Amino acid sequence: MLEAEPTNAHALARALPMSKRWAHEYLKHLHSLKQIHIARWDKEIGEREKRHAIEVWAAGAGEDAPRPPADGSNARYKRAWNAVKADEERHDRLKATRRVRRRIKSGKPEIASAWISNVFSARASQL
Repeated sequence: MLEAEPTNAHALARALPMSKRWAHEYLKHLHSLKQIHIARWDKEIGEREKRHAIEVWAAGAGEDAPRPPADGSNARYKRAWNAVKADEERHDRLKATRRVRRRIKSGKPEIASAWISNVFSARASQL
């Protein structure tokens, strides 16, 4: 399988009747015997982006690709914020919550409480 194209432990586990853990251990064993090497590191597996990079193994004794650094908190925050913005209802709800908190912090809780009751009554009537 590795001769045809580089692959990771997840794809190997799907192709063979073994768990991801055993596939990863087997790949590490082959790596220690210098039969395979790390061709590259991927952060995206399918549709879900991963925080840590995953090894992509290739056949043959070669030079391992350098491991990229893990994402910092800014990159994770950006991904999370983009996910919130992609969901319009969730984004509106978050913005409304921030406005209410700002009003409470500024010392105008009566405005905030009236606004909250209006929002929840409107939402309840939509259901």
